[in-house]
Amino acid sequence: AGTPLAAAAAKSGLEAAVLTDQTRADFAKASSDAIAAQAFAAAKGSVIGPLKGAFGWYVVKVDVITGTPGRSLAQVRSEIVATLTTTPHSGLPITRWLTDTITTGISTLNSSTWTGNGTRR
Repeated sequence: AGTPLAAAAAKSGLEAAVLTDQTRADFAKASSDAIAAQAFAAAKGSVIGPLKGAFGWYVVKVDVITGTPGRSLAQVRSEIVATLTTTPHSGLPITRWLTDTITTGISTLNSSTWTGNGTRR
């Protein structure tokens, strides 16, 4: 107790790595999803581990937590519009793709004879 993490690691022939400005996804790539989940759930100043990961054992000390403040709908509206108007398929804006998909579906439905039990003849 009281020994800096880097010194404790060196004493055991290991090396401590200092990772800064990590997102949970970045940290999961460097460790694992389970280790990242525990690290990002820990309070500032906490030490978690040792935890077994794919690349060995991890002991994590949380020195800094940086939060990203939420944004209002007005602040993100243009991003939402841009996302919704790009295509999931074939280079068409999503509104056009949805219209074409619905129209095609209705045409297919109208060109078939449906029975009362939901099967097509």
